Amino acid sequence: MKIATLRLFVFCWILFASTGVFAQQKYSLKSNFPEGRYTMQTETIMNMTMQMGGQIAPSEQKQIYLFDVTALAKAPDGSQQLSLELTRIQMSVKTRGREILFDTNDEEDAVAPLKVLRLMLGMKQTLTRSPEGKIVKIEGMEEHWQKLLEGAGPAEKTAIENLKKTTKVDTFSKNFDRNQEVLPTQPVALGEIWKTEAASDIPLLGPVRVQAENVLQSVEKIDGVETAFIQSKVKTESQDPKSVEMGGVKMQFKNLKIDTDTTVMLEIPTGLLTSNHSKLTIYGVIVSEPNEKQNLEVIMNGEGETKMLFERKAE
Repeated sequence: MKIATLRLFVFCWILFASTGVFAQQKYSLKSNFPEGRYTMQTETIMNMTMQMGGQIAPSEQKQIYLFDVTALAKAPDGSQQLSLELTRIQMSVKTRGREILFDTNDEEDAVAPLKVLRLMLGMKQTLTRSPEGKIVKIEGMEEHWQKLLEGAGPAEKTAIENLKKTTKVDTFSKNFDRNQEVLPTQPVALGEIWKTEAASDIPLLGPVRVQAENVLQSVEKIDGVETAFIQSKVKTESQDPKSVEMGGVKMQFKNLKIDTDTTVMLEIPTGLLTSNHSKLTIYGVIVSEPNEKQNLEVIMNGEGETKMLFERKAE
């Protein structure tokens, strides 16, 4: 009788399992920006060592950018506009025993090379997100530069033009796409892995290959909101190096490798991505082109971390 009962239990267990009664819960992880006002902070810390001709030059850099973000209501087609305004920049550079500090909230600064960053304050951009969450349109940066150039003197115009060249249109908005790329296209269960591979083009570096392995690590309640913790391990490798001019010598980045370990926090009910924390290592070799008179080779090693925090503004 006991054996018969056991057989019946096993049979029922197999039956229930095959019909999905014991199937693991799956979560739909979609990015969304509920209508409202937010603050966004991005922070980058890099410790780099440059080695050339037996000389080693270590440096440590830290950059913090603060933004006000306004998310408008979604359009009937599912697209959405985000307003992004840069409100503060903080920076520190340590090299050869010297530390340079800069903060746009300070009225006076002794570091002339960094003062030009003040020109970026107040820059407003309007971002359009597709129904799938990709940034498909960016407006406002060109108008900011043009406004600064109006009435500027020769020296100021040169500074503005140089800053414009080094600031791509998607310099700040790419944070949104980078977070979107981590998310799965289908519902996933705890511990489930999904992989992505893409090609990208990075300024000064040229084309790179990006491979990522992502996993839903855990689901926890944060301030009463069910929140997904996603871990993403990304490998980036350079392809065909792009030629750039440094100090009058044409150079190429070769053998660039970047390994990144990222944890992303996403509110499951709202779709709001509240945090992105990455640790990374970087290795690369910069060499002069074969037809250059100077034969130069620079070996670059570094490690660092990046953080992004997204918070609702108190009304």
